[in-house]
Amino acid sequence: RRRHDVFGIQRENNRCKDDMDMGMKFPHSQIDPERTPDNYYLIKGDNWNKTITAHIHQAEVKERKDSVVMLDGVYTASSDWFGQHTAEEADEFFRACLDFHIQAFCGGDRSLVINAIVHKDETTPHLHVTSTPICYSQDNNGGRKAHLSAKKIVGDKIALRQKQDQFYEQVSKPRGLQRGEVLEFSDTARHTTAVEWERTKADLAKTELKLR
Repeated sequence: RRRHDVFGIQRENNRCKDDMDMGMKFPHSQIDPERTPDNYYLIKGDNWNKTITAHIHQAEVKERKDSVVMLDGVYTASSDWFGQHTAEEADEFFRACLDFHIQAFCGGDRSLVINAIVHKDETTPHLHVTSTPICYSQDNNGGRKAHLSAKKIVGDKIALRQKQDQFYEQVSKPRGLQRGEVLEFSDTARHTTAVEWERTKADLAKTELKLR
């Protein structure tokens, strides 16, 4: 996601009942405001743009006008699985998803996570994790060189499929979840609209992992 997307995503992800009662609405969403208080944070970020800027300055990388400055991951399982497991087991699953995201998309650096919130006010519980796409490579002198590069972190469709396989082996399989259908990705990243997101929720429940 680029800078102009960040505030709107923060507003939706970190919604609270008071905001909803005051008229905050999200077109095409399936949010039940009465259940919004059931949402909870694993990591809370109050000013995402400020956090992203701090990450960029700390890594000493350059942000261009069109830079992708945030990754937005969604992790979930089937409604049947949640119905057969306790709230404590679901929480443990989501924490394992967060750990996976940190390893797969943050290079093991938890500080790059901007926000992680579990939504329980929609059709199926799911975890939203947002992170700053900063990674490192070795420079010519053997030192570390930082990059602000979602492309390097996410990789191509083969790399994404490998991450899905890793997610299944590390998170899904130990909890009795079946391997979902393998998602196909285009070589060119494309933003998901709210309408498309709603249409793909059923698929998300099967695949257990999709990176928007």
